[in-house]
Amino acid sequence: MVDKIWSKFSKILGVEEKVEKTAHNEMHIVTAALMIHVSFTHDDFSEAEKVSVLSCIQDHFDLDEDVAHQIVEKATGCHENSIDLYGFTRVIMKELEQEGQKDIVRLLYRVAFADKHLDHFEDQIIAKISGLLGIGVRDRVLIKQEVRAETKV
Repeated sequence: MVDKIWSKFSKILGVEEKVEKTAHNEMHIVTAALMIHVSFTHDDFSEAEKVSVLSCIQDHFDLDEDVAHQIVEKATGCHENSIDLYGFTRVIMKELEQEGQKDIVRLLYRVAFADKHLDHFEDQIIAKISGLLGIGVRDRVLIKQEVRAETKV
């Protein structure tokens, strides 16, 4: 699904695909797309959130900066052309066990807390994504509290 959206997006804009195809690229892209989706749930996609998305992708997947930028660019296009969250969460469910899925939710909260404020809409969309990933309310709240403590909000 992600590749189809990116293919259409890149043809429209005349963008060449620079990211090498690997088994994990789709996971990188859908994770970044979900983080971008969380950031866009309120009016302002702040600079702190942009930096956080890039940093989270780079650190979590151990990527160099150029590849992380390319993935975030590709994920932005996928996010803009997506119609639902299921296509993204389905990839994560297929690739990761429960702990890996919790790590993705942790990343989402890190992006949401990047501007030192958790917006109600950000929290609601993370709750929805967590539900699609099969993560219960208790685990999600514990992850949120953990990330809040890390960011000292």
